[in-house]
Amino acid sequence: MFKKPYIYDYDETWKEILKRKHNEKVYLGAFTSWDNTPRVANRANIFKGSNPEKFEKYFRKQYFSARENNSDFLFINAWNEWAEGAHLEPDKLNNYGYLEAVRKIINEAEE
Repeated sequence: MFKKPYIYDYDETWKEILKRKHNEKVYLGAFTSWDNTPRVANRANIFKGSNPEKFEKYFRKQYFSARENNSDFLFINAWNEWAEGAHLEPDKLNNYGYLEAVRKIINEAEE
């Protein structure tokens, strides 16, 4: 039986993530992008529409939410998960965009 990949909108996914309310201490997370088609073919989950500017917008909200909730960690998926399109490392398309977004938000928090 042929299956189609699940395609999600990056912005809509982030809106759902940011709406979550937490009654206990949690460790929040962020993601740059995701497409695991190379690993699972037609069973893939794909998040369309990401770019460094959008990531910066959502990461800022998540970062300051983590600080407000006294969270010790904010996980980012992932540093170099190239097969799934989830990486912070520089690439030819976005250069240092994702890393610069993280640096910008951390610098804002330190001011």
